[in-house]
Amino acid sequence: AGALDAGIAREVRTVPGLSTTLLQNERLVVAVATGHPLARRTAVGLGELKGERFIAFPRDRISRLFDHIAALLHAADVDFDLAQQAVQFPTILGLVAAHLGIAVVPESLRAFAIPGLAYLDIQDASAISRISLIYSNDMTDSPLIAKVRQACRQTMGAPEPG
Repeated sequence: AGALDAGIAREVRTVPGLSTTLLQNERLVVAVATGHPLARRTAVGLGELKGERFIAFPRDRISRLFDHIAALLHAADVDFDLAQQAVQFPTILGLVAAHLGIAVVPESLRAFAIPGLAYLDIQDASAISRISLIYSNDMTDSPLIAKVRQACRQTMGAPEPG
């Protein structure tokens, strides 16, 4: 609608009139309750999540990340069987810690050190989430977008383009 100069989003698809700059490929991890049988492990393959119940965002609220996680699980022949849905990551993690299901979440959520919660690396190389800067095609050469892009890369530790 032209109301914003720029935004940061996950799993951006091509949209007419918008440009994107990939800022980071963030690894996804599995959050489990510490009493869960997988909690004794440090890493797991997506295929090993068969039969699990998941906690995730509602698809109608956060469709791109939901669809991305569903596709990763589908490719590993795992049903994305939802036990609960929540609209914020802290709530999702709290539900996991309460033994209501497991969740596939971005690695940066490891910063949430919630009692009763463990994080497992995912061994599948495809288990990443793309974080992108999005902006109008009209803003591609804008000094503002250049400064926002630079600030994002510095903050995220992403390399400058060669």
